[in-house]
Amino acid sequence: MAYLSPRPGLDHPEVAFAISKACGGAVVRNKIRRRLRNSLQHQSELNPGSYLIRTDAGVASASFAEIDRWLTECLEALDRNNEEERA
Repeated sequence: MAYLSPRPGLDHPEVAFAISKACGGAVVRNKIRRRLRNSLQHQSELNPGSYLIRTDAGVASASFAEIDRWLTECLEALDRNNEEERA
């Protein structure tokens, strides 16, 4: 997962997904995208800025709980990194 600070005038989060063709065909990639989008709705409020979520083939067979846990861990790591950069 990558994060860019908000550009001037951006007061909401923007999220993009990078899902490799190695994950499967279009149907599988769209399923992964839907599952990630759904999981993001269960996360606490995202900070304004741009997020890029990149996945590998393992996500296709992951449960919703695993995806939720993965996204939570990634977002917490981003928050820690941002706090360290500000210090």
